[in-house]
Amino acid sequence: MVETMIDLETRVEQLEDRLRLIEERLVEIARSGAPGPDTVERAQPRLDTVRQPEVVPVVDSRIDIELVGRSLIGIGGAYLLRALTDSDLLPNLPGLALGLAYALFWVYRADRSASRNNTHAATFSAAVAALIAYPLLCEATIRFHSFSIEFAALILLLISGALLSIAWRRGLGSAAWIATLGSIGATAVLTLETQQIAVPLLAQALTGALLWHISSQRQWTIVRWPGVAATWLTAIALQLVVLGRHDGDSPELTAVALLIVAFAYLGAVAAKNLLIRENVTWADVVQAIGTIAFVLTGAARISSDLPRLMPEVTIAIAIVAAGAYFTAMRQPPDEVRATYYFGGLAVACTLIATAIPTKPVFAGMIWIFLATVSIFAARGFSASQFMAHSMIYAIAGATATGLLGGAFQTISGLGTRPPIALAPAVASAGIALAAVVAIVYRESSSMTWRIARVTLLALAAIVCIAGLDLAALRLTGMDTGSAAAVRSGVIAVSAVTLAFVARLRRFADCSVLVYPVLALGAAKFVIDDFIAGRAATLFVTLAVYGCALLMLARMRRMGPTASTT
Repeated sequence: MVETMIDLETRVEQLEDRLRLIEERLVEIARSGAPGPDTVERAQPRLDTVRQPEVVPVVDSRIDIELVGRSLIGIGGAYLLRALTDSDLLPNLPGLALGLAYALFWVYRADRSASRNNTHAATFSAAVAALIAYPLLCEATIRFHSFSIEFAALILLLISGALLSIAWRRGLGSAAWIATLGSIGATAVLTLETQQIAVPLLAQALTGALLWHISSQRQWTIVRWPGVAATWLTAIALQLVVLGRHDGDSPELTAVALLIVAFAYLGAVAAKNLLIRENVTWADVVQAIGTIAFVLTGAARISSDLPRLMPEVTIAIAIVAAGAYFTAMRQPPDEVRATYYFGGLAVACTLIATAIPTKPVFAGMIWIFLATVSIFAARGFSASQFMAHSMIYAIAGATATGLLGGAFQTISGLGTRPPIALAPAVASAGIALAAVVAIVYRESSSMTWRIARVTLLALAAIVCIAGLDLAALRLTGMDTGSAAAVRSGVIAVSAVTLAFVARLRRFADCSVLVYPVLALGAAKFVIDDFIAGRAATLFVTLAVYGCALLMLARMRRMGPTASTT
């Protein structure tokens, strides 16, 4: 009997242990959120259940009517303050201060309604605040002359910033639209009535930059563009007024305003990338292009017209270029789009900064020097984007020094023969050096390296062809028909030489240039040989070109050599 009792107690203890384990397991399942047996069973649909029709919620129109009524009363309160001020019961400044405080009260109501997810009420309150604040500051500045243009711009920035703060914190896109449209309207009125553009432009630009940052975070694609477009139009109008020598803002204030606008918009994209680690979008690319084209170049144009502003504007744009280079180098390897975006921004600002204080010829020589430096940087930092920079600098330098135009003029036979000048000669040496360095530092695995290398080789080939033509014509002094035949012969020999050199592994990229050079010779036939040539010179030209094509076909059948040098 005793043994039986002990056996029963042992079994009971085992059952208690098992129950305890089951309870602990159920607690773990509940904490992890995994579905239990009852949950799975309830989640499965039953066949005998009749699906009920979906009920679409109907918005009660009485709510909107109530909001409209409150909004009208709110605007009426603003007119009450206006009546008290007009009747001299309130002085102008206290009345205006009460009006601004009243507008801020509606901003507070908008924020409170948005925090409760009452979007309609928040939108109506924000609209009432804008309808009170923006006309008030315009009237205080234009009619009563109580606000200076600087103080009005500050109030404009504060009201727009308050509405944009609600849009950012609460996700209220309607508040962003209200701030954007209100800021644009107030800026237009202040600009037209006071004939001062620089200060309202600053307020509009800072509002637009803040809007751009918020829109990027909230992924609002449309709301950002009206503010940016208004800023660009205002910047263009400011430049036209200053360069036209009309009464208005001083050139110094104009240049400073344009630089601050460029800093604000370009800095918004950089801050988004560096602080929030968001990649660059195509909207950021368009925004940067517009800012450079309509704002930054405006400051450069004004400084070129007024030499006393040149050093400050040059240094400011150089700082933007340095910041863009720094941001480009801080990008992770996988963010290629951001890397090339900030790199391209750095190149554009560098071109502008070097073009302001110098003549185009000297700026071109600086750019060709930067082309070679960029190749060394691409090798040293293992950054392919610097090869793209080298290509851009080389093309810009060859164009600015007149090397590219003179080369095509010599090859085609159009116009007079260009004189041998110092700048094109230095540019030719720089292009040749950049092409040699690009060949020596060969990185065939990168497409950017190959595109830049082919471009540099193409520039070097054009320069060499033009140099040979110029030397032959200077030494012989032939007539027009014979000169055309010599130019065509040089092109044909150059094509064969490129094909032969391309058989070497290191110079394999030269094969890409063979057929473009032949196409250049074919175009030259039409505009030069068949017009200026004679029967004898045309026979020589066609014979040389035919032999060149035969040699190219034979080398193509033979294939590349096995040389690795």
